[in-house]
Amino acid sequence: MGNQNILSQTCVKINNTYFDIVEGSWKLKKGYGSKESVKTIGEAGKIVRNIVHKTEDRVATGSFSIVNTIENQSKIDALMDNDRLTIEGIDVNGNYEPVTNASIINDPEWAGSSDGVEIQFEGDSTIRA
Repeated sequence: MGNQNILSQTCVKINNTYFDIVEGSWKLKKGYGSKESVKTIGEAGKIVRNIVHKTEDRVATGSFSIVNTIENQSKIDALMDNDRLTIEGIDVNGNYEPVTNASIINDPEWAGSSDGVEIQFEGDSTIRA
């Protein structure tokens, strides 16, 4: 999905199963990875700053909230043991950005939620080098 699209979308698709989500709940970190600044002393005592890219952090992470229904609970329960999910946030224009080899990484808290149940996930970086 290009940068011009805002993900104020209506749904999420997980392995071809659609979920209506709570408006504005979609969050995605694409998986650029973190950086660390390593400082050394160079010529004449000058500090030299070197940036180290931590490739182990190149993981897409995100979350969204779905409506608490028995049907949604059953659908999510069926996906919990699958660590090869494709999760796609679909915007109002039908554009999407897939996160592949994804897993649901939290234990959704279903009881008593009327504002939606948060689903957290992690998968391959969406950044193509």
